Amino acid sequence: MRFIDGLCEGETIRNVYLCKGKRSAETRNGKPYDNLILQDKTGTLDAKIWDPGSVGIDDFDSLDYIAVMGDITSFQGNLQLSIKRVRKVQEGEYDPKDYLPVSEKNIDEMYEELCGIIRSVNNPYYKKLLSSFFLEDKGKKYVEPLITRSKDDSTNSRRVVFSYLQNKEALKELFGVVAEKVGDRPGGYTRIIKLGTRQGDAASVAFIELVDFDENMAKTVKSEAKKTRRSRKSTAAKTEAPAEAPVAEAPVAEAPAAEEAKAE
Repeated sequence: MRFIDGLCEGETIRNVYLCKGKRSAETRNGKPYDNLILQDKTGTLDAKIWDPGSVGIDDFDSLDYIAVMGDITSFQGNLQLSIKRVRKVQEGEYDPKDYLPVSEKNIDEMYEELCGIIRSVNNPYYKKLLSSFFLEDKGKKYVEPLITRSKDDSTNSRRVVFSYLQNKEALKELFGVVAEKVGDRPGGYTRIIKLGTRQGDAASVAFIELVDFDENMAKTVKSEAKKTRRSRKSTAAKTEAPAEAPVAEAPVAEAPAAEEAKAE
């Protein structure tokens, strides 16, 4: 893998990159060409396909992973790739981790520093707002995209999820039991339950759980759903109905008296 930040003018490369953008254009003479932006985790590179209809130039779209062969040149002080051949690669020919930009700093250390800054905020309204964005929902923002990925049981999805989990058993559980359970849910797979504050540093404590795996919660929701205002009114009407029954029989009791009056 030749990363973009290590390329030099004058060399010929054969590598796989993510096509971040693709746009058709024309030269001053009216000749069509394709303008591309290639990306890996170290940066982006401007690329040109000067003869889009030539042999060796396959069809592809933006956000596809493509294998390119071409020469590195320089234009206005920036490196540029003149592509001679290109094809769309298949899953398994690349590792998505090589194409996503990452920080050189330790992510956990940066997050702990952010948490400390939020806890030091004195204004309770600002503190609650910051906590809702960066602290309370961190688990959801991390977990839910992985669960959505598990619905598409493909090699690429498994590679992406494994790059985060780094655990084969967890990967098997997610794409098996969890994906089958939440397959029909469009989103909102988890909920966060707050447990108060932790002694010592007064940090907020909570745990996250999968909604579809709480059978007791599902039963409670069903039982509460039956207790609606309309159902209470219908129940009250049914209880009052027997009390009105004797009133309907009163005219029947007066019928003999009316017949005796006609006979006289």
